[in-house]
Amino acid sequence: MATAGARTALRTRSLADLPHPREVPFLGNAIEIRPKTLHLQLERWAKKYGSAYTFRLLNRHVVVISDRAAIETALRERPITFRRMEAIQEVFEEIGLNGVFSAEGDAWRFQRHIVAQALDAKHVRDFFPMLRVITERLIRRWTVTASDGVAIDLYADLSRYTVDVTTNFAFGYDMNTLERDDDEFQRHLSPIFPVLSFRVNFPLPYWRLFKLPSDRRFDRNLNIVKDRISVIVAACRERLAKERRGDERPKNLMEVLIAQERAGLGKLTKDDFYANIMTMLLAGEDTTAATLAWAMYFIAKHPDVRERLRAEAEDVLATDHVVAAIEDLARMPYHDAVLSETMRLKPVAPLQFMQANVATELDGIVIPAKTYILFIMRDELASDATARFDPDRSTPRDGSGREIKDFAFGGGPRVCPGRNLAMIEMKMALSAVVRNFTIERDPTGPEAYEEYAYVMLPRDARVRLSASTS
Repeated sequence: MATAGARTALRTRSLADLPHPREVPFLGNAIEIRPKTLHLQLERWAKKYGSAYTFRLLNRHVVVISDRAAIETALRERPITFRRMEAIQEVFEEIGLNGVFSAEGDAWRFQRHIVAQALDAKHVRDFFPMLRVITERLIRRWTVTASDGVAIDLYADLSRYTVDVTTNFAFGYDMNTLERDDDEFQRHLSPIFPVLSFRVNFPLPYWRLFKLPSDRRFDRNLNIVKDRISVIVAACRERLAKERRGDERPKNLMEVLIAQERAGLGKLTKDDFYANIMTMLLAGEDTTAATLAWAMYFIAKHPDVRERLRAEAEDVLATDHVVAAIEDLARMPYHDAVLSETMRLKPVAPLQFMQANVATELDGIVIPAKTYILFIMRDELASDATARFDPDRSTPRDGSGREIKDFAFGGGPRVCPGRNLAMIEMKMALSAVVRNFTIERDPTGPEAYEEYAYVMLPRDARVRLSASTS
C-alpha cells in the first residue's frame, strides 16, 4: 500500500517524471508513427509504459493518458481548462470547415446553440418516418445481395445508408444512394476525413507551401462537395422564399441556419454556415457507418449474440421489416447493449486530441499551459478479459462488474449533439438487419482490421447474408 508521502509524490509528477519510448535525435519518435495506425501505436506504448507517458514529435512533447477517471475529468472541464488541440482548429479553419466540431470559445458556444436546435428530440421524432423509408431501402438492397450470394463490404454499403440519412435530416434532400447506386457524392466526401486526420497529426504543414498530388485530389474532392452543397442550399433558399412560412419552426439543420441568418444577429458568417453543414455530413457519415459496420461484424462472429438480437427484434417488429414507431426502440435494451459494447471496443474516435489552456494538474501530473494531450478512448487495455466482445458487460445479470464509462460521443459540455439521432439510426438499421437476415462472416475473406482516419474505420469487414426463415 502506498504511503501518504508516496501518494503526494504521485500527485505532483512533472512531465519529465513520466516514462517515454526511446527517442532518436531531432525526430524524437516520429519514425515510429504511422498515420493509419496511430491509435494502435499509442495503445502499445500504453501497455508498456502505463496509463500516463510522453513521446516526442520533433520539438513537440505530447502527453498520452488512458486512465478513465482522468479522461472524464478533462472532458468535463472543457472548454475552460482544456480545449481541442489547436492544430485541429487551424487545419479545419484553413479550408473553411471550422464548424461546431473544431470551433472554440464563444464561437463554439454560439454554433453549438444553433446546431443543437436542429438535433433536438422534436426534429428527430419528426424525421422518423423518413428514417423508416431509408432503412427499408437498405433491406431491399441487401435482399438482392443475399439472393446473389455476394459478400458485403459493410462499411461501403452502410456509408450509403448514413449519407442518405444525413442529407435527408440536415437538408431535407433525398440523395437515395442506396437505390440509385450513385456514389459520386459519397466518393468525394469519404476521403476528406482521412486527409484532415493526416494534416492534424503531421508535424510539418508542407501543404501551406506546396501541394502534392494527394493534396490536389483533396482540394478537388472538397470543392466538388462544396459545389453540390451550394446547389442544395440555393434550392432550399428558393423553396423557403416561395413558401413564406413565416414563423413556422425550421424542419432541418439547413433551415435552422437560414433562419438564424435571416434573424440578422450578425454572428453567423457564410463560413460558419457551410462549415456546420459539412461538419454534419462528415460526422453523420463516417462515424455512424463505422460503428454499425463493427457491430454487424461482431454479430457475424458471435451467433449467440445474433440470435438474442433477432429474438428481441422479432418481439418488437412482429411481421414488419423495420421498426414501425420511434417509441418501439425503447423496447430493445439488448440492441443498446450490443452497440455500447461495440463502441467500447471499437470507439469511433479512439483518440481525443486536446491541450491545456492553462497550467493545471491531471492524473497526478502537473500540466503546463499549451501542453498537447492525447487521450486513449478504448477501454480494453486492462486485461484480455476486457478485450472480449460481451454485450452483457454493461448490464451484468448478477449486478456485478465494473462501471463502463461511455465516451463514444465524448463527454462534458462538448458531448456530441447528434448522439440521440445516431443511436436511433443505428438501432433502426441493426434491428432491421437481424430481423430480416442471418448474418455470417465471409469465410473466404481476411479478418477485418482497423484504419485510423480521425475515426476508426473498419477495413475488410465483409459478411454474407441469407434471408431469415422466421
